[in-house]
Amino acid sequence: MNLSPFWEKCKLSGSPVSDEEGSFLEDVVEAIDRAKSSKVSFVEIGRAICADVDAFSRDVVDHSPGVLKDLLGSRVLELAGSESHAEMTEGEEGFLEDLKGFIDFGVRNGIPFRHIIGGMAHDLHEFERDDFDFEKARKRFSPRLKGYAQYSPEALVSGDEDY
Repeated sequence: MNLSPFWEKCKLSGSPVSDEEGSFLEDVVEAIDRAKSSKVSFVEIGRAICADVDAFSRDVVDHSPGVLKDLLGSRVLELAGSESHAEMTEGEEGFLEDLKGFIDFGVRNGIPFRHIIGGMAHDLHEFERDDFDFEKARKRFSPRLKGYAQYSPEALVSGDEDY
């Protein structure tokens, strides 16, 4: 079996993330990248990820792999084909990069899936309270995931001093 770079990290780190949970996290990362390249608005990608995190976390106790079939990948592709396009602000893109960094950090460091999904859900629900209006939400709270993009393997290798 040929493993993706994401799964290589999972297996090498001895991560307690199951195959289904890892597939979900990988889908989130890929969906964020597709959303950014397809100019899907922060509101739309935020809603999609939030809804799917909620659906997956509700099902995590008695997990059924069939739940994953209709989650993020197809929804983001559908959004990318819609007329609802918008440029993301630097802050919105930064948050999504931090979200990806948090997933990567969790997998590489053997953090249980429940904690990874819990951190994601916290920040996503805070943005949801303000209908994913990034600036309005940021006046009210500071994301727990802030800064995790700096811990990605790419950032660590680049030697960037800004973190």
